[in-house]
Amino acid sequence: MLRMQRFELADQIRFTEDSLSKIKSDDGQAAFILRLDSLQKLVDPLAVKTKILADSINATQKGFYQKSYLTKETRLVLDQAFQKRIDEICPD
Repeated sequence: MLRMQRFELADQIRFTEDSLSKIKSDDGQAAFILRLDSLQKLVDPLAVKTKILADSINATQKGFYQKSYLTKETRLVLDQAFQKRIDEICPD
């Protein structure tokens, strides 16, 4: 879900920038500039959410590595389990 939000926001920003570059009148540009400004305000909060989720996953994974999964074979099993869960949580 978060991944799709990032892609949708990026698409909206690109579309707005493309549209802005094609508009010649100041009045027409003003509307697109306002839209672009409002979209840009969504970038940082979405980036923060993404970082928090990634940090949480990394911390959980490191904790497992340090406490339970000490061999290469058990880490591979854990990596596969993590990947399966990530695919469930963040489907393409």
